[in-house]
Amino acid sequence: MSVYTSKNLKLDSHGQKDITKKLNAFFKRNRTSRVKLVFYSGVYKIDGSIIMGSNIDIIGKNDVVLKAAGPHACIYPSFKKGYSGGIHDVTWKNIRFDGGTTKSFTTQMIHAKDIIYKDCIFKEMQPALGHVFDLDGSSSIKLFNCSFIGRGSTVSAADSYKEAIQLDYAYYNGLSIRSYYGGLDGLPTKNVVVKNCKFLPVMKKQKIIDYAPIPIGSHSQLKGKGITNIEFEHNKIVSPLRPIAGGQATIDFLGVSNVTIKKNTIRYATNTAPKHAFQIRSQTYSSVLSVNREDNNLIKESVQNDNITIENNKIYGEVPTENIVNVLDSTGKLTRNFVVKNNVLYTQGYLNNNYRFAQLPGTSLREKLCNQIVMTVN
Repeated sequence: MSVYTSKNLKLDSHGQKDITKKLNAFFKRNRTSRVKLVFYSGVYKIDGSIIMGSNIDIIGKNDVVLKAAGPHACIYPSFKKGYSGGIHDVTWKNIRFDGGTTKSFTTQMIHAKDIIYKDCIFKEMQPALGHVFDLDGSSSIKLFNCSFIGRGSTVSAADSYKEAIQLDYAYYNGLSIRSYYGGLDGLPTKNVVVKNCKFLPVMKKQKIIDYAPIPIGSHSQLKGKGITNIEFEHNKIVSPLRPIAGGQATIDFLGVSNVTIKKNTIRYATNTAPKHAFQIRSQTYSSVLSVNREDNNLIKESVQNDNITIENNKIYGEVPTENIVNVLDSTGKLTRNFVVKNNVLYTQGYLNNNYRFAQLPGTSLREKLCNQIVMTVN
């Protein structure tokens, strides 16, 4: 494996000079064999969009910060239809990405495949209208031991539901960055793993100054297809932003199958709990996406939820106002093979008479519900 370094590429490590052009020239090279790029300790200024290439390991040595100088993006472009139509085989390890109130760094993957982020930090990287990761028709995307700290941008109520990690389809209307795309085909994202990650607020003098981002979810459906094979496990969510639009849940999936949400911890701050901690829903609509030529012949239509497991999760702090787990079947296509067990709510709060741990109208349960509410004291 060939090894390159930030020094070889003459990348300024003092945060003064933009490195985007040099970095893109490096990524642009066509490669059939894998290479490694090592960043040495320092702050690297990003003042433009990064366009990724394939077969690259990007490794940070000691404290490496890629600092966004504006609302920018890291784009995994697509060249043709299919899950193999884009960038593949990329690993990021031990890199910190920094944004701010008006600075962000959306990572958009279209038809990307076999991408890993490990031991990375994303601080205040989420734009007001978008996501940290926008996965569009991508497969085998894995995040291990990463931290998402704050949102960064001021978000409107209408956009409060938008997740740090969005699972979406390869279609024009779903793109955060509408450039560098090819062969849009409506494929759903699949095979996503998020493990041992943290979603944290920004604190100052023991006060929250920027809530943690909403971690993961989906909010689109296309005919005959669905987001599938999702693992969200062993993650920690502290003081997430309350979603007051969309599905109004901390973790909200629409039209999915083979989803496992287990052994996660959520801690709600005072006056921040949503309606639901977890929600699986389907939605009734049937409309052709004809607003542009790229999305012609794609139809939005309900997708049946199937094989969902929510187990061994722990909820602390303020109680969600309606349910811990909510299933909303509004299509007549009932959620199938649903498991909700061994989840525990630890609360000092008051539970109203209509409160249910799990609200599961019309669902087909594979196993008996087994959950617990533990009343705690000061």
